[in-house]
Amino acid sequence: MTALVATTDLTAYYDARVIADLASDSDIPVADEDFSTNTVITAAIEAASGKLESACLVGERYTEAKLLALTGNALAYMKRLVCTLAMAYLCARRQGKHREEHEAQLKEAQEDIDRLRNGEAIFGSDADSVAAGNPDVDGPDVVDYQQYNRIPERVKRFYPPRGQRLEIGRGG
Repeated sequence: MTALVATTDLTAYYDARVIADLASDSDIPVADEDFSTNTVITAAIEAASGKLESACLVGERYTEAKLLALTGNALAYMKRLVCTLAMAYLCARRQGKHREEHEAQLKEAQEDIDRLRNGEAIFGSDADSVAAGNPDVDGPDVVDYQQYNRIPERVKRFYPPRGQRLEIGRGG
């Protein structure tokens, strides 16, 4: 699957100078026009997208297509989560540098992802997503039950009354 956000989304949420500094393996920051081709930045975005995707696919609440089709506030929320994770991955490359600034945001993003994984939060108000965690309860209705072939009720002298019979699995 493709990344859920682009490098332009990352720079919309975080300072491009900090991103350029964190993505560089030398003392020279990455140029802004090179963000989309920089392997460090794209790897961080892809890893963050993968983490969010795996959390959302756990309960079969979302599919990859639904995540890519998000719009409006749900899309902005998803982008924010992915960008926060990507920034945390970039900060992890430089131990101590800018790490303290993003600790609280990373903790909040991780809590949000855990809520998505557990079904306590959802993206948007898609009816399928809202009901995805609810079990389907199905069984015979009254008419079906009355039409069952109930031999014990029809041959009452051969079988013991219903209240005296053992349930299935409780024999012997």
